[in-house]
Amino acid sequence: MFTAGLVWTPGPLYFTCEVCKNGPFNYENFRSAIVKKDEDYRTKYTYTTTWGDIYYGMKYEKCNFCRLLRRARECLPPIWFYEDDPYRKVTVGLRIIIPAHKEESDVTHRLELQLDDHHAAEYGIYAVEGNIASKEIGLGRHFRNSPSYVDFEKVKQRIDNCSTNHDTCPTIKETTLPTRVIDCANPARPLLVETHRKTKGHYTTLSYTWGEDQKQKLTERNIGTYLREGLPTDLPQTITDAITATHNLNIRWLWVDAFCILQDSDEDKLFELSDMARIYLESYITLSVLSSFRASQGFLPDSTETSLPFHVSHDKNPGGQVGTMKMLYRIPPRITHGNFDPPEPLRQRAWCFQETILAPRRLVFFPPGAMYSCRGYEEDLTRQEHGGRDEGPQRIPVTDLFNEQKRRGIVARDDKALRRLWSSLLERYSSRYMTQPTDKLVAFSSVAEVYQSLTKDEYLAGLWRHHLIDDLLWRSRFMNPRPTVYRAPTWSWASIDGGVTLYDPDAEEIQSVEYEATFVACKVVPKSHRHPLGEIEEATLQLKAKCVTLMLSGRKCRFIEKPVPPGMTGNMENLQSTWVPPNGNCLQRPDGGETRGLLFDSKEGSSRDQDRDFHVLVLRTGRKRREHAFMAGLLLLKEDPTKETYRRVSMIRLDFLPDWVPKAPLKTITIL
Repeated sequence: MFTAGLVWTPGPLYFTCEVCKNGPFNYENFRSAIVKKDEDYRTKYTYTTTWGDIYYGMKYEKCNFCRLLRRARECLPPIWFYEDDPYRKVTVGLRIIIPAHKEESDVTHRLELQLDDHHAAEYGIYAVEGNIASKEIGLGRHFRNSPSYVDFEKVKQRIDNCSTNHDTCPTIKETTLPTRVIDCANPARPLLVETHRKTKGHYTTLSYTWGEDQKQKLTERNIGTYLREGLPTDLPQTITDAITATHNLNIRWLWVDAFCILQDSDEDKLFELSDMARIYLESYITLSVLSSFRASQGFLPDSTETSLPFHVSHDKNPGGQVGTMKMLYRIPPRITHGNFDPPEPLRQRAWCFQETILAPRRLVFFPPGAMYSCRGYEEDLTRQEHGGRDEGPQRIPVTDLFNEQKRRGIVARDDKALRRLWSSLLERYSSRYMTQPTDKLVAFSSVAEVYQSLTKDEYLAGLWRHHLIDDLLWRSRFMNPRPTVYRAPTWSWASIDGGVTLYDPDAEEIQSVEYEATFVACKVVPKSHRHPLGEIEEATLQLKAKCVTLMLSGRKCRFIEKPVPPGMTGNMENLQSTWVPPNGNCLQRPDGGETRGLLFDSKEGSSRDQDRDFHVLVLRTGRKRREHAFMAGLLLLKEDPTKETYRRVSMIRLDFLPDWVPKAPLKTITIL
């Protein structure tokens, strides 16, 4: 019977599921996990369960330990736990370190979790005063009130200084808020707000890795609920942490793609994607979550406290005394030496590239580290106890992409610098991974938009009209299969998966150009005129140029794969072989030497089971330094035997001029 006036308090095992009660929180099993010497790595308690049991315990029995296991899984690389399979088994290791003969102020008692022998998480443990567990694990006064690894007050000071004193950075001012933002005034009850782009204010943006499909996201079905009642309580941890961080910076509004763009509306996606450059350019600061593999992982792991049962040692009454241990996530110290490279998933994702480039200010999270970065400086804000070094702001090169003077008009000497900048940006972007390959142009479109505002040039499916011949001479770094779904013409770098290297005429040391193909026409049809630099419906390019069959006899042929000699791979470390046409081709050296091998853009040109109709398109010839002749062009496949239509399959570069080139006639061809 419940007595009025009494407050019911759940026991230590109340938030523990049946599987965990019979496993790690059985008295004998729990005590077997306790280690008295830190060096005793073999002592631990292990058991095998399934992810289905863990999910069930977390959701239906409110088990705190199952929740920790799921959270620990989110902090590990997806390749280790790549399937969200409820029947998939996992071996859990539990280790509780309570070193003997040390003063409480000198040590943090801790709990370690392992998943399939991977070190997954570590927590500092302690008890509250009066709890029976305190006699073994102490009160933890020396660490329980430690400040967060992120000093938000220091961040606010850096932002104010940046706005006031940095001539390379824009002054902070209120800007028009995006269509939808999250109201973070009360972090416990975040609200979705529609601004209709009629409200001004400061807002933060979030740059993070989804890593998996988001169970909670904005759709046409739930938008009304989110506007009236607020966002759901079970948000992905990264979103929850971003709301907390925004609030800690005294900013009210937060923009997050998953909750500010209707994820099931192509029309809304197009509308918002076309405005992506402005959204990031005008944000107060971008929160860049560098080291999280997925949205459910989060980036403020030390911000919440957890409770678990603690079986106290008692010889006379084993298992009869159960206390409660409080737990705080213990961020591993940053490794600052050796050859260890910490994982940085954000740097591998294509969509996150333009967010990083466009943001005027960024707060970068990589627990236990934090960094402030703007257009002129960057500063390590990691606390010294976590391995930070107080070196003050460090000057960094200012990108020409945001040079305000150049926005007033490009002068001749700027052109080469801007071209080098474009090459650097594109080469870094092209090697990044994306979940939807059709986003290849879309995820780079905001960078292209800002670059176009400087040069006023015409953007042709990833290439620039003013530098078209140079841009056509890109080279693939990997030979992947040709994508099955159309996303760009074959003459564009966006048509293939994997990284590319752009042609650099300065590196070629060209002294004179004697011949160059002539631009005739280019037709690029975007899927939406609202987003002209984004996804493409179709595109064709017409050139007036010299184009001949690869084989001098005019016959079809197939290439031969040959290994690359050691030391000849250049900057393509994974290159193991090249492809050489049979003798009698038009690319053979005048002295009869073997034709130089080439790397196909994709596996399209490397067919071994049939002869193909290859053609050589000459784009440019001339002389390099010391009067060496050269030829640069493309290897094409004829698309239609009755028409002059072709598909690009490789780039060609020769350090001599074949005899047939000067005599070859000009003709108009179309590349698809």
